[in-house]
Amino acid sequence: MNSLKLLLILLVTTPWVSSEKTIKFITNQEPTALHEVALQNPDFQRLSNHWYEVKEIEGEAVIFIPCDYQNTEFIIEDTNGENKFTEVTGQDGWENTLEEIVAIDDKTTKVTVTRPDDVQITFIVTEISSYLSNWTWEEKDYDGSVVEYSINMVPEEFKDKFKVVEEPPCM
Repeated sequence: MNSLKLLLILLVTTPWVSSEKTIKFITNQEPTALHEVALQNPDFQRLSNHWYEVKEIEGEAVIFIPCDYQNTEFIIEDTNGENKFTEVTGQDGWENTLEEIVAIDDKTTKVTVTRPDDVQITFIVTEISSYLSNWTWEEKDYDGSVVEYSINMVPEEFKDKFKVVEEPPCM
């Protein structure tokens, strides 16, 4: 999706046109034209650009890095004018096209991406606390059945609120 198309999506989803609110999704980077449109929105909100999976181990919420590094990270970034959503699962990563980020209400955000195989996935991000959110989405499994996924994620700026448990590399 080119920047102009995404810019038009932002204009169409602003509060004066619909009840959904556009959200800022790029942080830690220089402002772009996309930011300028979002900044004009009085209900402007922020979605972190780097998320880490949080798991419960022995009753404690931690960022767990197993021996095979199969932990999950989501990275939202503007790469050379293209909006990308990267899913990292351990040593593997998939770069997707970020289609839109829309605030549904004060605690819920919709993130829509298109994967390289043209499959569109919509993540529903629900705030649990100021530093923890639940991400849910559905996708087809190899046999064609629909599987719902749900994981808790912490934004990078609050990563230090959780202990990192890292296993030694698998043998």
